[in-house]
Amino acid sequence: MNRLHKLFAAAVLAAFFMAPAQAQNAGTVTANAFAVGNGPGVDGFASVLCAQAQIAIGQNAAKPICAALSGDVTMTAAGVTAIGASKVTNSMLATMAANTTKCNATAGTANPTDCNASTMRTNIGVVIGTNVEAWDTDLDCLAALSSTGVISRTGSGTCSAGALALSGLATGTQDTVIGYWGSTTATAIAINNCTGALTYSTTTHTFGCNVSGGTGTVTTITSGYGVSLSSGATCTTTCTAAVSLTGTFTSILGSDVNLNNTATYFDGPSVNAGTSGRFLAIGKVTLSDPGATAAIDCKLWDGTTVIDSGRTTEFAINSPTTMALQGFILNPAANIKISCKDASNTTGKMIFNASGNSKDTSLNVLQIQ
Repeated sequence: MNRLHKLFAAAVLAAFFMAPAQAQNAGTVTANAFAVGNGPGVDGFASVLCAQAQIAIGQNAAKPICAALSGDVTMTAAGVTAIGASKVTNSMLATMAANTTKCNATAGTANPTDCNASTMRTNIGVVIGTNVEAWDTDLDCLAALSSTGVISRTGSGTCSAGALALSGLATGTQDTVIGYWGSTTATAIAINNCTGALTYSTTTHTFGCNVSGGTGTVTTITSGYGVSLSSGATCTTTCTAAVSLTGTFTSILGSDVNLNNTATYFDGPSVNAGTSGRFLAIGKVTLSDPGATAAIDCKLWDGTTVIDSGRTTEFAINSPTTMALQGFILNPAANIKISCKDASNTTGKMIFNASGNSKDTSLNVLQIQ
């Protein structure tokens, strides 16, 4: 009896599970599709086939449908989804603390975080007081300037541009002036309190007093050229200075000098004025050459240094030519003299008496220092 009860119970249980299956056994399934049941107690099932990159979603007459993702999100056939450009709006983002923004405040790559104003100023290098000046009324003043010149701050938030007034100069030591005294850097130098004329030395770069300034009696005149007072040791009104020459020398040619070698200078008048001092030499030489063409060269010199020189080519028969030579020389090496050569012929001459006065070729030397 127990065995019959067990067999009956098994048969009832099998019928319970087989009834739904038998109710869904009608219909076929398309290749690569999936079957969708019609519900409990309804025979048959539907075959749903999704196209590439589609998914089963929602219901249509109690059945799911296949659709491709669109709008903000797309999906590839491989199942990779992507958010389209400009799809995420501000309202989709997580809420943030007041006065913050998204940033990366680390030294490397990282997810964004909420950064406050202080962090953002550090990130972009505009920390107030470190990278940029803190605002105040003085900045407004500077920003409002449109003219050029020296900027002067006359008070809080008050400034101007233009020429610098004397009142704007810094205080300094009394009786000093600022300038470039022997230097390219400006410095202050004292001004002496002088009863006479004020002087300035370019050697010592200092101001001094001229003790002889103003009216008075001139007692001494000093000069490297022997200047002295013509009226004696002193003069009280107009002083006339005269040059006192320390020596004069003269040489006059006493006979003709033949210029009979075209390569040689022949000496004419010569003076021994010494080898120390400054001298003024003034000479004249008379020349002749009966040749058809002639060129005679002359020079005033000390045997080493040429003081003056010249050439003459103007000759006529029985008509000598005169050449003047003059100049200064300091510390002559030897006698000061006139020398000439006939560069064309061997018939040229220095003449001593073509005029009949026997002084046609001469040399005068004055020592002036």
